[in-house]
Amino acid sequence: MKETKQKIIKYIEKRGPVSAKELTDYIGISKQAMFVHLKTLIEKDFIYKIGTPPKVFYILKEKTIDFEDVFFEEEIRNVIEDNFLFITPGGEIKEGTKAFIYWCRSNNLEPIKTGKDYYNTLKKYNK
Repeated sequence: MKETKQKIIKYIEKRGPVSAKELTDYIGISKQAMFVHLKTLIEKDFIYKIGTPPKVFYILKEKTIDFEDVFFEEEIRNVIEDNFLFITPGGEIKEGTKAFIYWCRSNNLEPIKTGKDYYNTLKKYNK
């Protein structure tokens, strides 16, 4: 992958959803050249765009997350399965333990500890 495309991906990774203007200002290339790079990255499935003009933002595609290495206690797993809902920045609805693990990993949280905290918090407020 060329240097400009790598810069685009690293910037989106660091900043989250960004506009084409923000990327153009950061990298210092013309709008036309930026849109060529963005189109290529979308076609190669590295990023996707959300919104409609004039409010369009570019986001990285979700990283593959290994869900098999997290084992919750049965009671905690059941509470997460029944109660946890997450909506991705792209508008995709995720539910249950896979959504919880995705959310934890994308926020640099340890899933087992966070799961226990989530369980205890729900238990406290459900009284």
